[in-house]
Amino acid sequence: MKAIILALLLAATTTTLQAIIPPGGDIVSIWDDLDNGLWGRSINRSIRRTVYERQFRLSSTFYVSNDIGYFLTAVTINVAVVNRLEQAMRDNRSLMIGEFELSIDEAVSTLTTPVYRLVSRRTGLDTSFAFVKPPATMLRMIEAFYQNDPFNREIVVDYYRNNYVIAIYAAENIFESWHQQITLPDAMIMATLLGDRFQKMWGVHDGNALLERIMNRLPAAR
Repeated sequence: MKAIILALLLAATTTTLQAIIPPGGDIVSIWDDLDNGLWGRSINRSIRRTVYERQFRLSSTFYVSNDIGYFLTAVTINVAVVNRLEQAMRDNRSLMIGEFELSIDEAVSTLTTPVYRLVSRRTGLDTSFAFVKPPATMLRMIEAFYQNDPFNREIVVDYYRNNYVIAIYAAENIFESWHQQITLPDAMIMATLLGDRFQKMWGVHDGNALLERIMNRLPAAR
């Protein structure tokens, strides 16, 4: 009898979860206890927040309204992906790649920092981002975290030095949709969606490598 009751409870729970969480589509996860002073890195990795990409249709996109106009994150993206995107956009202000439209966000781009906008016709994703070399303060944070682990310190610091991190200029207001503003968790969802599949820094959730997948759809450079 207990086994039957447990089976019924499990079936009811599964049905309820399926009603709440839409089936299909990629999911994006971040660590919930992220720290703004650590560029979104989690201290304890204690709680995970997960959203489906199709939830972007239920949110709205806003520009970041803090003092500098963007959230710099510790989410990395490989230099090869950045170079390929920059090459693709060199002679284009806008480019359609399957369901995605990639363009220059003229509203926030500068002569020294091009900001790109990515829109998905399928999921409703609409975000603007830039690639930034990690500042010295971020590298010092990494060195301090791995101070007793010289092997991994060298690997992680070298990767950050030789690649890029993602700055988010506009994002979907997923977590506090009743406010017309973007929070750091919103920005981290966008950066994690775009960034490297494997994030080497402890406390930065692994990414979805969306930009890499989009760039892989382009014809090989000649």
